[in-house]
Amino acid sequence: MRLKFRPTRLDDLSPCFAIIRDKFVYDSEMQVKLLRLWRELLTRRCATSAVIEDHERRGEHRLVGFGMSAFVTDEFARAAKRGVLPYITRRALEGWSGGASPFLTLGDIQRANSGEGLNCLVMHYGLAKHVWDTDDAVFVWNCLMEAFIHQHRGYQLKEIIDEVYGESDLRGLLTLGAKLVTDYGTSLKKASPPPPPDRRPYLIGVTREGVRTQDVVTYSTPLFAYTPPRFHLTLAEQDLLEHALEGATDENLASELKISLTAVKKRWSTIYQRVDAVDPDLVSGPFDTVSEGKRGAEKRRGLLAYLRDHPEELRPAAPPKASMASRATSRAVAARASHSPPPGSSESGWRDRNEAYISAPGRRSRPTD
Repeated sequence: MRLKFRPTRLDDLSPCFAIIRDKFVYDSEMQVKLLRLWRELLTRRCATSAVIEDHERRGEHRLVGFGMSAFVTDEFARAAKRGVLPYITRRALEGWSGGASPFLTLGDIQRANSGEGLNCLVMHYGLAKHVWDTDDAVFVWNCLMEAFIHQHRGYQLKEIIDEVYGESDLRGLLTLGAKLVTDYGTSLKKASPPPPPDRRPYLIGVTREGVRTQDVVTYSTPLFAYTPPRFHLTLAEQDLLEHALEGATDENLASELKISLTAVKKRWSTIYQRVDAVDPDLVSGPFDTVSEGKRGAEKRRGLLAYLRDHPEELRPAAPPKASMASRATSRAVAARASHSPPPGSSESGWRDRNEAYISAPGRRSRPTD
């Protein structure tokens, strides 16, 4: 197998439904609603999701794994952990379709990620049928776990809750550091007929406090190591950087983001200015990306290398407080004051433009290119 994960696209959703472990919970009407929910969460940046592909396969057999998570309210997380009723993602879907959505909006996520933290609900996971009972399954599971860690590092997580099915799945995740929250014993005693063993639900979870007090390092440990962002990148800038981390060229970025090549270069320039205002040593030098050449390529590589180790810079966060933004702007203006203006520019006009750019860290709205 040659496994790779990537973010889930909207055209992946129908094939992904076919492989989720809790597919049996949804009738045809609820399936339609669930696909609508997935689409809404992904387009509004309120969920994280990845597909696992085997690049040695072609066509429909290339998709071998899928996972999706979203952030939910404190009230929903508390109710789920009481363990009164199983199938918590179906209950979340029912709340959403009934006008009482437990899912956080992007604004909610930004505020919680900069505040007390987030409750992460693992909505779905699954392996393709053609690998489920094979020796390759363990490799797909490992890649799913790698994708989950990659997509959730950098968030300020309070807890992760996940409903798994069957004792085999339960044992596997308990060995990775999760704790059993409930086996729904009381509720399932009343079920007629009871679920078969491979569909029996168990609610598991990992909390920030639990990870901090445990004596061993597990898969979940890096998920709760949080550092606040320093650069306060806009959503549009985060979009560009996430694609760049996947190896996209400027031409690819223009196509993916549906903006002009000039707008791509302008966005890079603004990113460099924003970073330079906080950490001049990371990307130092004039902000000319039109003819950035070799030094510009090195500057880009350096920034991307930093972001691989600091994913918090690419996660939604609330704008910095005005006082913090003011101090950062003052430091930035002072740091840039000794630099000479570019050739052909008046000094006053160059300083006006430069100070306007430097003040950008306080703005979180998506730029219109």
